[in-house]
Amino acid sequence: MKIGFFVPNLLSWSGDQIVIGGLERYAWALIELMKDIGWEVEVHQNANYDWQQEVNGVTILGHGVARFSLEASVEQVNSLCDRVLYGSILQKPMYYKENSIVISHGVWWDGKEVSSEQRAKIVKNCGDALKQTSLMISCDYNFLNVMRTVFPDLTDKIRVIPNFVDTEEFKPAPKKKSKQTLKILYPRRLDYCRGTDLFIQLANNLLGKENKVEFLMAIDHNRPQYNQELEPFLRQDRVKGFNLQFEEMQNIYRQADIVVIPSRYSEGTSFSCLEAMASGNAIIATDVGGLTNLIINGYNGILVPPRVKAIETAVNFLIHDSQSRQRLGKNARKTAMAFTLDRWRKQWAGYLKAVYLSGDG
Repeated sequence: MKIGFFVPNLLSWSGDQIVIGGLERYAWALIELMKDIGWEVEVHQNANYDWQQEVNGVTILGHGVARFSLEASVEQVNSLCDRVLYGSILQKPMYYKENSIVISHGVWWDGKEVSSEQRAKIVKNCGDALKQTSLMISCDYNFLNVMRTVFPDLTDKIRVIPNFVDTEEFKPAPKKKSKQTLKILYPRRLDYCRGTDLFIQLANNLLGKENKVEFLMAIDHNRPQYNQELEPFLRQDRVKGFNLQFEEMQNIYRQADIVVIPSRYSEGTSFSCLEAMASGNAIIATDVGGLTNLIINGYNGILVPPRVKAIETAVNFLIHDSQSRQRLGKNARKTAMAFTLDRWRKQWAGYLKAVYLSGDG
């Protein structure tokens, strides 16, 4: 069986660069699963012009019509493919094929910058997607509960499959001697919604107060101008920046003592948070979106509002309390065992076969 998988930006719009991010990681894992089931997968995405690429044995088609209309890009995919899997809820009114699945990566309209009018349009688009498709797979319960307040008659179509982590790849470092310097890690995209500036403010506040801390940033290179703007901060003593491939990330988590996930909005069950949990790190996360499905405050991490002062207070506590760091990290590892890749694949495989082989969600 052949399935068309629409992912807005698996590659850059020019098709010459792999995009690094949680949605893209999710898409590659899903592609691998569908191939293992025995299906042929053809990926479609937005592009500056029509192009075709082969990546990891997968055909990726870029639709240049997206320059003029994102809706037209999806319409092309619908006309070319009998079966379509929609890699995310589209942000404009759109036609979705029947007997299809659409993926929700969490609530993305919870930022202060989103106007009431925009928010109402987005929620309506989510409802339209629910009405037209067989199933909507959400990565967190936050999205389900928000939809339940607006579309209670439609939420039976939503299934929650939280994101995953490979607990064999991401695991705690061997026990080490006590270190003189604590390493505090930000393992996120450079993005306002991900709280990059909150982490920078945190570091600047603490560098002058705490002599035995070091700040690490494992960041993407999707938008080089952001990396250039960050260079003065990264040139400071006790601050290090890394542009790592995914397969290198396990080592940076093992170096870290404390991981900060300072998201402002638009957050699901964060891959970064799950990887830090599996690595046995002490985690400070904001009480945003799907992070509250992963962190139980005081048990396997600390939840705080997305404000510098609140994050700094939590970091200060963990800097000076090694027992709490160890306890939270140990419990985080235990919790991560409920979010394995095998569990995710089994749940997804069941829904894929139910919808695309029988047409019954």
